[in-house]
Amino acid sequence: MIKPQLTLLLPLVLLMAGRWKIAAAWSATAAVLAIASLALIGGQGLDDYTALLNEAQHVTNNRYFTLAFLLGSGTLSYLAQGIVVAAAVVAAYMNRHASQSRVFALGIVATTFGATYWHLQDFTILVLAAWLFWRDAPPAWQRWWLLVIAVAGEFAWPLTPLPVRIVWWRKTGV
Repeated sequence: MIKPQLTLLLPLVLLMAGRWKIAAAWSATAAVLAIASLALIGGQGLDDYTALLNEAQHVTNNRYFTLAFLLGSGTLSYLAQGIVVAAAVVAAYMNRHASQSRVFALGIVATTFGATYWHLQDFTILVLAAWLFWRDAPPAWQRWWLLVIAVAGEFAWPLTPLPVRIVWWRKTGV
């Protein structure tokens, strides 16, 4: 199953990091998949899917790990998401000389942080981000901090999503 919301900011991050060929290929592939999907579900299917997405955004459990849970589902939440996108763009530009792994990890983490809805199973994408980051051979202190993030993700979520968000921010600056 393809879940594009797990990597929504990745093409923008790739583009801002100067990886325009990858971003162009990504966009072309996404366009082909979108057209094929629309052809398969038709107009009524698109209306049903849009209604389902609108409904899902109001379910508290879908927003628990998002900025909307902390800030409410109104203007403040959208402003915070805009700040996340701007920070991801700046971070991507600053990391334009970094490895592909670092840029991909940044795009995934930025998407996670700015998501409008998020489920527990969606956190599996962070395993990929951690692996990409780890294979870039970061300093030992960053590897240990990654362990702190994993522990926070496992044990802090019943409190509120705030501890998880803090360690994400400290790790990535996003």
